[in-house]
Amino acid sequence: MTQHGVSPLVTIRVADENDVEAIQRCRFDVYAEEGYIDPNNFPDGREFDEYDSSSISVVATAGIRTRAVGTTRIILGKYSVLPIQDSPHFLTISEPEKAGEISRLCVREGFRDGRISIAMYRALFDVIAKNNIEEVYAIVDEAFYDTLCWIGFPFEIMG
Repeated sequence: MTQHGVSPLVTIRVADENDVEAIQRCRFDVYAEEGYIDPNNFPDGREFDEYDSSSISVVATAGIRTRAVGTTRIILGKYSVLPIQDSPHFLTISEPEKAGEISRLCVREGFRDGRISIAMYRALFDVIAKNNIEEVYAIVDEAFYDTLCWIGFPFEIMG
């Protein structure tokens, strides 16, 4: 629900190069608001990292101006070492070219009823199928994990 009690039309789609700034600004806004990042470390108001260039993102947009209200991505193991392979997890992946890691899930306040997150994951699973990814890793909280299992995503807890 938005402030006025009316939900705008939300579109979920695979992002393209024209969405990069909106995605990075959405991530900055959400992560700064939630206290995950220090806004002073991002003077241009954009959150990004070294994995963005090895990823395919999904974006949720709302309203006439198509404002980014959510985003997530899958980092493709064929282009990069996955974060879960580094500290503190050090997971060994036997075929990294067939692996991916979902990360940077964020949804703006006012749109956090869970539906957008699930829809973005569904869109990512289309990307995963098209890229012949056989193993997907994600670090999610227990409630979101339960939701993903309930709707049929085949995840298993590793730790």
